[in-house]
Amino acid sequence: MENKEKDFFAELLNRIISFLDPKKIAIVLAFAVFAGLLGFCAGELFVKKEYRTYMTIGVLYRNSQYKNDNLSKSHHIADIFEALYDNVHTVEETLKEMNSKRTVKEFVRNTKVQREEKTVLVKISYTDYTPEDALNGIDIYSKNLCESIKENLGYDCFEVLSRSSSPSMINHTKKAVLIAVLIELFIALAIIVIRVFPGVVVITGKDLGDFEQPVLGEVFSVPDLNVEAEEEE
Repeated sequence: MENKEKDFFAELLNRIISFLDPKKIAIVLAFAVFAGLLGFCAGELFVKKEYRTYMTIGVLYRNSQYKNDNLSKSHHIADIFEALYDNVHTVEETLKEMNSKRTVKEFVRNTKVQREEKTVLVKISYTDYTPEDALNGIDIYSKNLCESIKENLGYDCFEVLSRSSSPSMINHTKKAVLIAVLIELFIALAIIVIRVFPGVVVITGKDLGDFEQPVLGEVFSVPDLNVEAEEEE
């Protein structure tokens, strides 16, 4: 029993050592680097660069003689910004002024309007494919959103406090890594399929050379001349 266990662990150790062969490790590393570079190049080619810009709007209602009422109303108006950010009319007017080919859904998906918690500040962000379009888009959209609230609800107590002067490019590293992983999996699967299903067609004994097995003999198919003669008749 002890000898069997020793043989088992010895075999296991030999397999681990064979797996840690420097050549195999070098091949695995080279494959990983190649797939990573391929994924990065694919990410650069197929993933469009995007730029995001930000704007902060302050809301301050002053029509009441009571400070608490003014503050409460300011919070309410700030909430209205967040609730109306996807207003179809506002977005359509913005796209028309921008001369953009984007749809309303695409614009809304790339726009975010959120009131900072416990404040009267509204933060707007917009993402587009060029810095110029990002800046132009957020300026037109914020103007139209404020005008919509003013015309429909009668509130005119907001002011742009800050805006990004230079949009920041969005980091798409996660997408590039995902593409690299998918490429690695595809290549690994292709190698497995090729190794398991090589598609070898055996015609003569020479075709068995890849299997490193001795060939004991060959049996050839001889046509039946009598059958051929009957078919000709």
